[in-house]
Amino acid sequence: MAGRLLLTTAIILCSILLAEPEPPHTQNRTARGSTVTTFERPAPAPVVFVVHSVFQDHFTCLPMARALWDAGFEVVVVEFRTGLGFGEYVIELEELAKASGRERVYGVGHSMGADIVFSAGGFNGRAALGFPVDASLVEGGVLVGA
Repeated sequence: MAGRLLLTTAIILCSILLAEPEPPHTQNRTARGSTVTTFERPAPAPVVFVVHSVFQDHFTCLPMARALWDAGFEVVVVEFRTGLGFGEYVIELEELAKASGRERVYGVGHSMGADIVFSAGGFNGRAALGFPVDASLVEGGVLVGA
């Protein structure tokens, strides 16, 4: 009985979270065909670029984007167009970070997304969710979450 109640409570809480409206956002395509979803905040709010893992898409990043936006960050969720090379993903992320025009720019990546974030320049800080595929990319301190 207690297990059933716990499961029911969890389902209700998840339903409430999923029913919450997303913050105001825009969605655009880059010149390379990637999708960029921006949850805007006025400058000088810091910006966080969120990059998903290789077998996911931007939808998997939306709960994190909502939480970061609620915490006061502008959030840019990047879904790279498939078929580009790793180096092209890195260059595109660097270009997006630079184009943000923000003084404080951060990157969060999951798995291969973490590899891209840690390979790209232009960030004041980076975080890896899950582990980067290539740990040699990590220099200095790193926040790793699971």
